[in-house]
Amino acid sequence: SKRAASPVPEDPFQPQSSSYVRALDGNPVPTKIEMELARRAARPSSPSVLPGVRPIPKELSETLRDQLVPGKYYAKSMTQYLGPFDREPTADELPSGDHYFILQNMGRLGDTGKCIFRHVRQIDVPTRDFPPPRPISPSELPGVRSLNNELDDDAKENLVPGQYYAKSMNRYLGPFEDIPTNDQLPAGDSYVILQEMGRLPNRSMIFRRVTQIDR
Repeated sequence: SKRAASPVPEDPFQPQSSSYVRALDGNPVPTKIEMELARRAARPSSPSVLPGVRPIPKELSETLRDQLVPGKYYAKSMTQYLGPFDREPTADELPSGDHYFILQNMGRLGDTGKCIFRHVRQIDVPTRDFPPPRPISPSELPGVRSLNNELDDDAKENLVPGQYYAKSMNRYLGPFEDIPTNDQLPAGDSYVILQEMGRLPNRSMIFRRVTQIDR
């Protein structure tokens, strides 16, 4: 690409010299690729910049090393907290226009009960050329309603994660053993991914919203 050169500097205390030679320009106009790389380099590199996330002191992490057990995956950005995922999520499963830290649950701190996460990697999902569909609340779907705190503490403790379902305004697909991928869902629809957690006394299924996939 063409680079612009800076003008010849003028020295007000010296007359113009015919032998003056232009110095090499140290600040050329950056190319498009250089500007893109600069933006990427400015992305945060540590999960500790996220709200509610702090690093564990090295001494404590060493004592916990033998107690850690790999668990579910989560995707966390400055404004979103998605998951859990049974496997590491891909860019296709995450909303566009955001930068995500992929974290894996490794256990809990005994004194506070807070989750311990392992930083897996970062995913930068570019903004789509078209506006993304608005998020769908599961209660908007046909046949789905909010429980509105109908479950008591005992019932909540007995909830067991089960199979997954994909529900849109027109389709109800599943069950799936894992979170369905884009290839498993018909195109041209927005799906709320639900996970079965148990049943009510009337045998109605209790679902947990996992994510939304727009096809």
